[in-house]
Amino acid sequence: MQPIKIFLASSSELEADRKAFAECIRRKNQAWHERGIFLELLIWEDFLDAVSKTRSQDEYNKAVRASDIFVMLYFSKVGKYTFEEFEVARQQFLTHGERPQIFIFEKNADLKTGSLRKESVLSLFDFKEKLSEIGHFPSVYENEKDLVFQFLEQLEKSDNAGFFPKNEAETRTDISHLPDLQPHFTAREQELALLDAAWADPQTNLLQFVAPGGTGKTMLLTYWLHHYLPESKAERPAACAGSAACSSSTARSRCNTRPAPPADWAANSKTSH
Repeated sequence: MQPIKIFLASSSELEADRKAFAECIRRKNQAWHERGIFLELLIWEDFLDAVSKTRSQDEYNKAVRASDIFVMLYFSKVGKYTFEEFEVARQQFLTHGERPQIFIFEKNADLKTGSLRKESVLSLFDFKEKLSEIGHFPSVYENEKDLVFQFLEQLEKSDNAGFFPKNEAETRTDISHLPDLQPHFTAREQELALLDAAWADPQTNLLQFVAPGGTGKTMLLTYWLHHYLPESKAERPAACAGSAACSSSTARSRCNTRPAPPADWAANSKTSH
């Protein structure tokens, strides 16, 4: 199980938001269990109040540096320790260039002015000015449900960008069901070039060869896989399937090289006859 540490920074006024966020992480862990990924959520309430050789905030900052994702929530104020955690995460990111990913969420909701304090309002404006100076714009959410929705969207974007590790089952290409490679496979240079070009083109989600049964579609795919895979171990097709429907006048071989195509996949697909 690959742990991904998420540090959640926020003030005490957002307790309900933190609970909703924690429930979101719990459900995501259930969904990602088969992928071998465990999202470890770090919240300041969960830290032990045991006596430490250093101040408690130093322990929090240490956890921030060790995190893979830093999430900050704020509403009517930004406490000095929450701001300090943000600065620690930002410096860590600037030093290492990738981790932790930093997500800032600003709550936009009704506020009872009777609970406002001058120092709280000033801390809020100071932080927003700081974000403006460094060119970072927070995501604005209305309620707990909106927060969860927006964070899951960010997780999906990070996942699509390769931030989360892939387990062996996801990256393995199974070609054991394909027939043995014939030693005298020739005269398919044009089709092989099409396969190479399709795999290199991020806009191509599907390449389909249509021809009568017995013309060598499956052997073409088999040859390409056997010769292509050893040279491209860093990025392999997620799943491949070859079929020869002999009972049909039209048989097809497909190499499903990428995740499920978008709704308008037809506009991004290429077909060779």
